[in-house]
Amino acid sequence: MNLTSLKEVREKIALLFLDSLGGQSILDGSSYERIVDIGTGAGFPGIPLQIMYPEKMFYLLDSRAKKAAFLINVLGKLHISSAKVLQQRIEDIARLGTFHEKCDLAMMKGVNSSQVAPYLKDIIHENGQVLIFRTSRTEVPHSDNGLLRIKEFSYELPFGHGKRMIELLQFKK
Repeated sequence: MNLTSLKEVREKIALLFLDSLGGQSILDGSSYERIVDIGTGAGFPGIPLQIMYPEKMFYLLDSRAKKAAFLINVLGKLHISSAKVLQQRIEDIARLGTFHEKCDLAMMKGVNSSQVAPYLKDIIHENGQVLIFRTSRTEVPHSDNGLLRIKEFSYELPFGHGKRMIELLQFKK
């Protein structure tokens, strides 16, 4: 099942797996217990990070049934029990109030964070943080969405896929 547009093996390794593992710069030694991967798609960055941190609970959120079914199958084949697939749109979670365990961290890769920001308070607790995977630094501050950048990290992907950025954000107090 092809859930991404990537064709070459090196492309998949760099842009899916290694880019996802860039999240280790935030998760290593952290106290995050519950993490939601918004718009996880084929399970990136959620599944690679779940494998690295089996003690943490990951919620893989995607609205498409095809992708949710794929994720459930992958988690079963990998015997991962500390992850849960949620087939919902973040807007519906907010509207319906179906997400009862607020998370410590929300992460997004390839998702328009400004469209998601209004709903984040419905899925992360008051002191929760937001991790955004990007191809470059955002010059426009996130403060319009009530978020402030508190840390950022950069790393280089192999095979000529360039520099990536990770931004850690928190809601203004």
